[in-house]
Amino acid sequence: YQDFNKQQQKERLSKGLAFVNERLPKIKQQVIQSEANLQKFRKRYNIVDPQVQSTILLESIAAIRKELDTTTAQLQDIEARYRNLEQQIAASPSNALVSSRLSQSTRYQSLLVEIQKTELALAQERQRFTDNSPTVQKLLEQRQSQLVLLRQEAGRSLGDKAEVAYNISQPLLTKGQLAGVDLQLVEDLIKFQTEALGLRANQQSLMESERLMRSKLNEYPALIAEYNRLLPEVETNRKTLAQLMEVRQSLALKIA
Repeated sequence: YQDFNKQQQKERLSKGLAFVNERLPKIKQQVIQSEANLQKFRKRYNIVDPQVQSTILLESIAAIRKELDTTTAQLQDIEARYRNLEQQIAASPSNALVSSRLSQSTRYQSLLVEIQKTELALAQERQRFTDNSPTVQKLLEQRQSQLVLLRQEAGRSLGDKAEVAYNISQPLLTKGQLAGVDLQLVEDLIKFQTEALGLRANQQSLMESERLMRSKLNEYPALIAEYNRLLPEVETNRKTLAQLMEVRQSLALKIA
């Protein structure tokens, strides 16, 4: 009777082991396939965990919005000071002539456009690199060169005497149609123009970054739903495989 029971037990264990061995290849394949699906998902969207990434994206949007608010406030301040300066210039015929000449100078206006492009490129690169990077350094040098050309063009547009007086910051204009020009106002005019260009470029770059991030954030609910379907599938298959391996080891020991 005892021999019979041992034989029956051995047969049951052998059948159980055979069943486990039969199931193992299928479960292993399911693990491989589910892991491949998860890896393909991560590679396609270049993310590891969309839930974590969406949180980081929200924090980045908040930081950009804060910086954008600061930039907008600075720009409004510069524009207010620029309007006040325009009123001061308009109050003096000589200064008004300066403003008119600068606005009519094609070269001066072209340089302003070039500086605006440089400022925009600089604002975009500063979001990716520090000021020590070669790309940012090159743009900073380019902007400095353009500012020098802008000041030279301002002096040329105002005439040789004005250029001399402007370059050495001394009131040498004593006669002619530009006599009485306040060169400090000219300096402030150029300063406010270039500062406004930089702030507008930074504002535009920040707004574009925010737009892109919000557009990307709108994709995350679907990505999170798909990820939450793929990840549990991987975890379930891995758990099932581990349990079957443990059962097989246990059955093999009992049979032995």
